[in-house]
Amino acid sequence: MIVKNEEKFIKMCLDNVLPLVDEAVIVDTGSKDSTKDIIKSYGNRVNLIEAQWENDFSKARNISIENAKGDWILVLDADEKIVVSNVNELRTLIESTKYEALKIPFYNLIGDYNLLFSNVYPKIFRNKGYRYNGEIHEQIKDLPLDMTSEVSETLCKIIHFGYLDSEYKAKDKQNRNLDILFKQLNNDENNPFIYYNLGVTYMSKGEYKTAIDYFFKCNEKLERKFPDSKTLYESDIIARVAQCLIEIKDYENCIILLNDVIKDEHFRDFVDLYYFYGNALDQLNRFEEALNMYKKCIEVGDTTKYISVSGIGSFYPKFRIAEIYEKQGKIMDAAMLYIEAVFDSKNVFRKGEQEARSFFKKYNLTEILIEFDKLVKS
Repeated sequence: MIVKNEEKFIKMCLDNVLPLVDEAVIVDTGSKDSTKDIIKSYGNRVNLIEAQWENDFSKARNISIENAKGDWILVLDADEKIVVSNVNELRTLIESTKYEALKIPFYNLIGDYNLLFSNVYPKIFRNKGYRYNGEIHEQIKDLPLDMTSEVSETLCKIIHFGYLDSEYKAKDKQNRNLDILFKQLNNDENNPFIYYNLGVTYMSKGEYKTAIDYFFKCNEKLERKFPDSKTLYESDIIARVAQCLIEIKDYENCIILLNDVIKDEHFRDFVDLYYFYGNALDQLNRFEEALNMYKKCIEVGDTTKYISVSGIGSFYPKFRIAEIYEKQGKIMDAAMLYIEAVFDSKNVFRKGEQEARSFFKKYNLTEILIEFDKLVKS
């Protein structure tokens, strides 16, 4: 692991991972807070190495790998929490597998505690010379894809806290990332993954038109153009362009884009596209069409096949349907949908609780509010 000024998360990370591993190798690249003191409090279970930060994540990460002594390596960041349901089962899986690497389901907590399924990354791999490549959004070099296997989400997953608004903006990660990405681009101008990450970064800054430009530049560099793109980040371009078009209120072009894409058999189960299609229709007051799209979201359900917001196939469309029902005067139908959405099993952070409560008060649904509060407390 590599760290810098991670006093807020490092204890959480180590407390969760140390029961799984024999040692932790941590490279500190210049912490000024109490990060190093916290690490040292774990004694000889943790090997702390100090190194100068050179605007290169791979270089720092490879230092930690070079100092690891075990047969297997688990790579984490300080703001990541590994959640393991059965440590012994996971260790047995690692020790018995024929594969070179194990991919673990990875979730980003983004914005205001929205859960985004990002990928299944090869976070565990054999200690036999594999190294990372790329200054940022680094990837393992020369890892044979046919020698990787996925760990079940019920056994293990990783949750990343670094993209919460409070963390991402406070550490100015956007401008840091842009500096590194443009440096990469100067050396590798035909790499579509760099253009994709530039688009993602500008999108996080709220510069949606610039983000769209970079997503289309990414598409130009791809061997397969969307809607024929297949990898996770290639298919994610489509959803992100749709989001950006909604943000700049270009609903008509969003509808044109998605109307073509969802006809493609490769994306008929990409639930996020139906959700954004519904958003665009909703904004144009095409409520019946929007309802059909939101209901389609629920029919398709949440997915880990694509980079996807958790809940976009369950409770989020229920909230949107409730809002349309309110506009149509179907108050009781809306009330039931609000309750269903708040207590949906996928709604782990109880998103929409205050909005539901405000709705019940607005329409003097006192008895429903009382029962709602009982459920919240139970």
